[in-house]
Amino acid sequence: MRNALTKQSNDALETVAFFRNAETLFHDVELSAELRGILIRPFLNERPKTLVARLDPARAAHYEEIKDLIFIEYKLSPAAYREKFNMLVNDDSETYAMYGSRLVALLDKAILNHAVSLS
Repeated sequence: MRNALTKQSNDALETVAFFRNAETLFHDVELSAELRGILIRPFLNERPKTLVARLDPARAAHYEEIKDLIFIEYKLSPAAYREKFNMLVNDDSETYAMYGSRLVALLDKAILNHAVSLS
């Protein structure tokens, strides 16, 4: 895990790509749901680590609880995703595949957040 997963960025909207990458990795290595929450914590940046530390220990071990808490804390709304999508540019250090992946991650999360807000 240490060499396969990168540390979470300080950019709130990059959090979507971080969790998407983590979930892909968890699926690829067939990691059990019980271990996901424990293994993701060392890769979080300082703000989410502080949030997780304040959770009840039983809840802090659950990956979905951690992820939901972080998305709520960052207040990632569909409008924020749209703004980020419209302003996103390809960095010189990334390939077009990486850039496309970031765009898809933003769209996926925006659609999911919108669906959740409608229900």
